Amino acid sequence: MIVNLAVPVKDMFDMVKSFLNKKQQDPTKIDLTYVDMPRCKGLVAFVSKSRQSVLTSAASTAVDFHYAGEDGESEPTRLKKVWLLHTPYTKEDAEELEHHIRQREVGCECIGLDQNSDIDNASHIKNKIDQIMRDAASRDISEQEIVLDITGGSVSVSLGMFAANMAYGTLLQVMIPQQKDDNGRPVEGTKSIPRKIELRNQESD
Repeated sequence: MIVNLAVPVKDMFDMVKSFLNKKQQDPTKIDLTYVDMPRCKGLVAFVSKSRQSVLTSAASTAVDFHYAGEDGESEPTRLKKVWLLHTPYTKEDAEELEHHIRQREVGCECIGLDQNSDIDNASHIKNKIDQIMRDAASRDISEQEIVLDITGGSVSVSLGMFAANMAYGTLLQVMIPQQKDDNGRPVEGTKSIPRKIELRNQESD
């Protein structure tokens, strides 16, 4: 399926419906749901500015989960490579997290996004992920073993990841904070849980 990403965000669900129609599924019977997240070999995450240390951020927590499981004690045999998307504003945070990841003998690459041309352009985000998928293939990491984490990015970043998910069949995840403040923002220092995002057919339940 070829997706034109130069579309308003409001058209995202029409794009999903079109995709489902081509798969001969009834869009009205599809629910968006969160389920348990399996650990993956490849992780793509957006580094947003942390109010404290980047090592307490959602991106870092996602890395921790795929490296050693939710309890932090699982055998670290799954995670092979992490790709960190960042803006100039979060470059230092991304590099700090990269250093932390490499200390665990896991591959990591920081991928810069231009604040003007990339961050609000879903097509550019999809192109970045195209490059990541080629890199993953060269490392014997299959598309189904890669998770795209949509936490923390702009709407366009999330839309670009969503389109890549449809194109490649990767997994999608979001970090759900266990505690939020009065404004609905995650409370710094509290744990977040990775949840897999699925489109589920009601008729199959």
